[in-house]
Amino acid sequence: MSKLESETLYSIASAQILHWLKIKRPETVTTNCGSPAFPLTPLFVGILGPQGSGKTTLTELLCERFSSLKLSVLSLSIDDLYLTKLDQDLLAFRDPTNKLYQFRGEPGTHDFQLAHRVLDEILDSHRNRGEVRIPRYDKTLHQGRGDRVNEKEWTSVRGPFHIVLLEGWCVGFPPASPSRLEELLDPNIQTIASSLRSVLPAMQRYPPSHIALVNEALHGYRSGITDRLDALLHVHTHDLRYVYEWRREQERDSWRKTGRGLTQDQVDDFVDRFMPGYVIGLDGLLEDGWPQSRDSYRRITIGEKREETHKARSSHHNELSTTKVTLKTRRGTGLKSSVGDPSILLTRGGGILQALRYTPKRRQVTGFPSPRTSEESNAYIDSLFPPSGQEEEVEPPLPPFFPRPATGPLPDLRGLSPKDLQLPYDPRGRYHGARLLRQIDVEMRTRLDLDRRAELFRPGSPDAIEPGSVLLVEQVTSRSRPRTQVFAGVLIAIRRKGVMSNIIVRNYVLGTGVEMVFPIFSPSVKRIKVLKRVTGVVTGDTMYYLRDKPSASPLGFTKIDEMVIRDREQERKAKAMQGR
Repeated sequence: MSKLESETLYSIASAQILHWLKIKRPETVTTNCGSPAFPLTPLFVGILGPQGSGKTTLTELLCERFSSLKLSVLSLSIDDLYLTKLDQDLLAFRDPTNKLYQFRGEPGTHDFQLAHRVLDEILDSHRNRGEVRIPRYDKTLHQGRGDRVNEKEWTSVRGPFHIVLLEGWCVGFPPASPSRLEELLDPNIQTIASSLRSVLPAMQRYPPSHIALVNEALHGYRSGITDRLDALLHVHTHDLRYVYEWRREQERDSWRKTGRGLTQDQVDDFVDRFMPGYVIGLDGLLEDGWPQSRDSYRRITIGEKREETHKARSSHHNELSTTKVTLKTRRGTGLKSSVGDPSILLTRGGGILQALRYTPKRRQVTGFPSPRTSEESNAYIDSLFPPSGQEEEVEPPLPPFFPRPATGPLPDLRGLSPKDLQLPYDPRGRYHGARLLRQIDVEMRTRLDLDRRAELFRPGSPDAIEPGSVLLVEQVTSRSRPRTQVFAGVLIAIRRKGVMSNIIVRNYVLGTGVEMVFPIFSPSVKRIKVLKRVTGVVTGDTMYYLRDKPSASPLGFTKIDEMVIRDREQERKAKAMQGR
């Protein structure tokens, strides 16, 4: 017991992971040359912790510690497995009322296919001693909405590995059973951990159907990520409300250093979205432990000031043991000297993260002009985060603004036309404008292409069709009444103009040629179905000569009605089979 009193979060975690490596990978022994042998498969360890608890910094320190012991370590963050911005926008567009999925973060906003591929490639590189590329996600792109960086910028590492660390705020979360999920949604619930009770109102403010989607997504995490873990290190807190204050501290630092950040209301709204995932996942861990193996799970609890109370499920005991951990303090001790001596970890009082020089990842939002003095800056920042109980009484003042004095008399512009004004020329202004328009065009196409009809007209797509094919197009003709109009004909032109792309379909009605122009991404176009394909007839995107020579159509115009009748008969039979 006295030995544990001098240990820190860092030393506890490193000792525990080395113990797991010895027990679960006994083939990792010291050879004659002094280097540990590589196991048959690397030890996969998950590091779980709430936002602001220091799990990312802890992972970095563990990598340095194990590297000094000649162990090959690979660290991976679950944040790097987020969906791309286009996929995230599409997920948000499907249900605009679901606030949980309007931004990244909740379970369900990660790319499972990418996670499977990366974990498989890690095992392959371990066996074959080859390279593996680790994805990276930049949260500062697109005004803070984030996006996955280009694959060329991913990190390349070479196997084999002794330990693989996967850190994240929801790593190892088990899903809740349907009956338990109903209990969590009950405002009068009694059987719940005390650390989660204070955040239940934040979770229950969302509709039950939206919370059920989060719980359903956790099943995918268990089968794709959690089942691959050999052990789980859990950094917990006495009260989950501390996450709000930790996030406010990060934003205060952001305002002081960069002049940008979130206000208190924005911080609360941002953290609230994570509470359904926190409550569902932590409820199972705190009640039953890690379902994979009790001997492979250890929990360390920290307080509001991030002082550690070591509360772990021991590998040798089935009961919970609680030990107060004392941290030694030495002013002026930095990160480099802290790594060498785990017992001297703090630069000053206030928590372990200050000693580690922890730099949180911040969302970039619009800031305020730089004030003249630091007192004015601190007064404005403090007004953004008032004490508890004063949020509604005190309104934050306007940002301090100090206009620059004019260097000379202003010119008289009366009577001058815009052409006469001598404005500075920006040689790259046209380039930036075109780039912005392309980005808007891609986002609009992603939002409107719900049934992936754009693949029919994208060059190089395996589903692409060529002019001369027979199409059936259903178009909504009235918004007030559910009326649709069906038009079938030969595709004679594909005009690609981004989100304004359209197609021209031609047919003959009572001997008169009729052409219809259909915007591909228009919401009024309900469906585009291919009745008959042709390939290798034309090399371009147009067949305008069919206006003068209808007989040159490869499929002809006379058989279109028969194709439509045959298609309707097949759909009727399919509906009848589904009804049975």
